[in-house]
Amino acid sequence: MMCRRNRWLIIGLSVGIPVLVAGGFLLAVVLSSSSLSERATEIEQREIPSSWLVERGASGSPQAVVSSSDAEDPEGDKETEPGWAGARGVTPFVSKGSLVFVGDGRAFGAESYDLTVTEEGTTLTSSGHFAFKVAVATVRVTYDQTLRTDGGLRPVAYSLAFEAPLGFGRAVEATISADTATVITGENRRDLPVDPNRVLVLGTFSTYALLLALFELRADEGAASFQVLMFGGPPDQARADEAGNDDLPSMRVERLDDALLEAGPIQLAADRYRITSDLGESILFAKGNEFLGLLAGEEDETLLVYRADFFPNGFAVAEW
Repeated sequence: MMCRRNRWLIIGLSVGIPVLVAGGFLLAVVLSSSSLSERATEIEQREIPSSWLVERGASGSPQAVVSSSDAEDPEGDKETEPGWAGARGVTPFVSKGSLVFVGDGRAFGAESYDLTVTEEGTTLTSSGHFAFKVAVATVRVTYDQTLRTDGGLRPVAYSLAFEAPLGFGRAVEATISADTATVITGENRRDLPVDPNRVLVLGTFSTYALLLALFELRADEGAASFQVLMFGGPPDQARADEAGNDDLPSMRVERLDDALLEAGPIQLAADRYRITSDLGESILFAKGNEFLGLLAGEEDETLLVYRADFFPNGFAVAEW
């Protein structure tokens, strides 16, 4: 049986929990059992749109909701080449959200982000913090992240800076041009071959907010596959180095049937996506281009990321 430590590490790397690698010492928040007292503090609450809510029938059971994947696509009569970023237009939108991270029922971190998607390019900025235990001390880490893309949602620049005690702070810079990603961590530089129309930057949890727009642009028959520049895990693709190759991890995203989410007295219908990679599987919840949450793991070893501005106390997945 896989031990709890290894299971949590795999779950964490598969969904983008920040991991600090410095001087050969690995600090991973997913290995901590500490709780974070600053849960969803100073988060401005937003009202959930009434159009998202599920009406209850006379029997008290939720009425069926039409999946957005079943709705008529006004662009469906256009010929498109799967995976080509210019085949479909980018839908401009602006999203601003606050996330809380919960592992085994305990909040351990939070992140706030601003995402602006235009036809000319995209900018995602975020800041967050998380905590973990080292011996008897609880260590708090803060970070700032920026991701920029071109008008076809191809990443062009990325930065992630951690501030941590004991000398474990770290900064990562990456530029992506043509078919090469250049990643700089400290004094280390690495050039990685990429497919510009398939590459996806996976950093901290807020980068999932851009995945929805990417899926809309790249999906073919309800699924899309990506190469992953994984900055939530080792940013220099340490495992690829050890294997002696430059292969990037791959990830597949599939649109599933809608999910029913419960948050206190309300129920809402959410778009549901399955994310699969060599490191594991997770479920992403959204409404249109709004990222609502991410769920990974099973039984009592689960990881939940949720939009605390919409759901101050989180949400549960209910049965239709």
